[in-house]
Amino acid sequence: MNTMNKNQSEFTLRLVGGADDAAPAQHEEAAPQTSEQRGLFIGALQALMASLDAKDAYTHGHCERVSVLAKIIASGLKLTFDEIKQVALAGLVHDIGKIGVPENILKKPSRLTDEEFAVIKQHPDIGCVIINAIPSLRDLAPGVKYHHERWDARGYPYGLSGGEIPLFARILAVADSFDAMRSTRTYSHARAHVQVVDEMMKCRGSQFDPQIAETLAKADLSEYDAMLDEHRSLAA
Repeated sequence: MNTMNKNQSEFTLRLVGGADDAAPAQHEEAAPQTSEQRGLFIGALQALMASLDAKDAYTHGHCERVSVLAKIIASGLKLTFDEIKQVALAGLVHDIGKIGVPENILKKPSRLTDEEFAVIKQHPDIGCVIINAIPSLRDLAPGVKYHHERWDARGYPYGLSGGEIPLFARILAVADSFDAMRSTRTYSHARAHVQVVDEMMKCRGSQFDPQIAETLAKADLSEYDAMLDEHRSLAA
């Protein structure tokens, strides 16, 4: 097993076992999982992510980082232990629908045509279908399906606005965009932390839920920064 896959397995184990130290008091009250249930859950997640990695190696690190950011945001919002764990897991699989998008579109280095973007916009619905096919993952479906909706109703695929957008999807929208701006992609260079925070704050109330954007802006992101540095070193 290579280093990246080994790290992915360890990260998934931590998520399934619990959201680290996000809510230790509530962790003690959480219903225990049997080894068989946990193994099935881990296997399902790893199979989904392996499928996505095969399409776009970039997504491996992105999904883990979105998961960490989602956990940090959920902790800052004082969600329950179970909610923190669920939104972190949703972050891990939020882009799984991209396995239904042609590779030439996913990796296109230039601006997408309207037709190509229409294909990209299908991935939340594709992801929802995949997640709903696995009973133990169905609670993650709303986050996957609506994570590209915008607070001002200008998102996709359904143009929902404000509180119409499920909470997990609003959290993932902020986490996804933050990591996208902090990362180097085929069409853009990574931005500095301060620049990204400034952009997030400018977009609160339009693209993002204001409370969630502010929560991330104030959060300790040392765990995320360490993971980003690790992924960059592995990719070098």
